[in-house]
Amino acid sequence: MRYVLGLTGGIACGKSEVGNIFGELGVNIIDTDEISRFVAAPPHKCYREMIEAFPDCVENGFINRRKLREKVFYDDEALKKLNSITLPYIKEETQKALSNADGLVLLVVPLMFESGFDSFCDSVATVKCDEETRINRLTARDNITRELALKMIGAQTSDAERERKSDIVIDNNGDLIALKKTVAALCEKIRRQINA
Repeated sequence: MRYVLGLTGGIACGKSEVGNIFGELGVNIIDTDEISRFVAAPPHKCYREMIEAFPDCVENGFINRRKLREKVFYDDEALKKLNSITLPYIKEETQKALSNADGLVLLVVPLMFESGFDSFCDSVATVKCDEETRINRLTARDNITRELALKMIGAQTSDAERERKSDIVIDNNGDLIALKKTVAALCEKIRRQINA
């Protein structure tokens, strides 16, 4: 039997950390960020479509990812265009991965509800974390300005809306030990449901 737990949360909330903990507990993980990187790289057809759609972000025949990221976060139409190219390919690869999975599967999707991936899940958990922590993580991790970090956070569904649509909320405002306990308890609960 397969049970798909969707995992989402705002940018820099700690989804990767939660995903790593599930991985340590032996859970099969499908990460749409990894799938996104796969389809948005040569020789995938999606990459060729991106080059055609964003010629101003191409240098020496390759997409400059930093330029593209800045473009789409400051231009809503460009973001819609990018999503219309990449999402169908990401969904197709995700469905392939799910069809080969069994038991408890963690499906990690940053834009779970915005992109309709919640329809692939039996339940959805969202990771929450306070905004200031997220801004600090983003500026340090991606070497970007506070202004761009706020724009990236603001481009997503609000935390309150995401939590309202989710079945489970994982609080990541504490330390790693507390987070590990929370995730382990959730994992155990779902495994008991699967085996009931």
